[in-house]
Amino acid sequence: MLRQLKFVGTALLVLFALTACNDTDNYHGTFNTTKGALVINQGNQYNGIAGTLGTFDTNTLSYSANAFENVNGQSLGDTPQNVIVHGGKVYVPVFGSDRVWVLDKNTLRIVHTINTNQPEWVDAYKNYLYIANNDGFVTRVDTLTWEQTTLAVGPNPAGLVVSRGALWVTISDGYNYANQYADGKKVVKVNLEGFTVEKEIACGMNPGKITADSYGNIYFVARGNYGYDTSVPFVPSLIQYIRADETLGPNAANVEQGFTLGTDLQACGEYLYVINAAYSSSSGSTDIDYKVYNSVTKSIYTDSKFTAGEQPAWPTGVYVDPVTQLVYITSDPSPTGYNDQGWVYIYRYDGAFITRFQAGIHPFAVAFIHEQVTV
Repeated sequence: MLRQLKFVGTALLVLFALTACNDTDNYHGTFNTTKGALVINQGNQYNGIAGTLGTFDTNTLSYSANAFENVNGQSLGDTPQNVIVHGGKVYVPVFGSDRVWVLDKNTLRIVHTINTNQPEWVDAYKNYLYIANNDGFVTRVDTLTWEQTTLAVGPNPAGLVVSRGALWVTISDGYNYANQYADGKKVVKVNLEGFTVEKEIACGMNPGKITADSYGNIYFVARGNYGYDTSVPFVPSLIQYIRADETLGPNAANVEQGFTLGTDLQACGEYLYVINAAYSSSSGSTDIDYKVYNSVTKSIYTDSKFTAGEQPAWPTGVYVDPVTQLVYITSDPSPTGYNDQGWVYIYRYDGAFITRFQAGIHPFAVAFIHEQVTV
């Protein structure tokens, strides 16, 4: 039974940014460029392997493993989930250690520790950090005072994103697989001003990662039931979206030329990047597919170039640098390479392969460090 599972140096990046402009022959001014990338490696909690935070330098094309540990002299913790950069800080939720690390963006030194239950995902807006806690709550943290406020949203919130002046939270009911995730199947809209639940939008089974494009569309993966239990009908994963008018569109698969499965996704500008990876434990075969959608036309932009060059053996996540539009795909060395170092592959926005670098065990999430350059 197939089971669904939960991308160059500075000169090159500057060149990419400049060539994206209409007129760069006499360009003078200040613009953002990418200094580096932060990579979250989840490790393997079952085998006692802690997670790590590594850094990729886009000037030297070098990867520094254990950057957090080297700077702070301690372990990152068990099963870090993602990493974001907001203002001058970096935020890392560590699920198994019940904390969110707050780091200085330039040094990665610990600035503060937020103690919170089983943090799954984080996003930030203005001076607030929002944490999806697996225990059924969203925690709002004032990053000026570190005051915390909690809001009940539903069982096992799996992902969240701030968009259109609201917080959107996927509710998976992920531990209730015996009852087919009966109390999930919804996205909760949270009013930011009052920090209250404004509405619930019914959706597919077991929703997970959620992302927003530049046009007010909110996309997420409804992960289905994975096909583990052969006594119930198999429900495959699919991509769904919430329109700008806050109604649930037909699943993106139907609108966007029949692409029905989704392992991970990321929106950037007008594009939506989707990876589907399926593995058969009985035969050892893999089936990996990539799609890039145009959010405006609701059509496939490309579905070939990501498979034309060097490919990840077992992709675990996709992240897009909003400045360069380069696509970073994290990957395990194989579907069963739980204790071995993985890789991060870098592609151009249209799927053309650029390079790769070896990361830590089970690389899972990427964030980007930007800086301003004046020419």
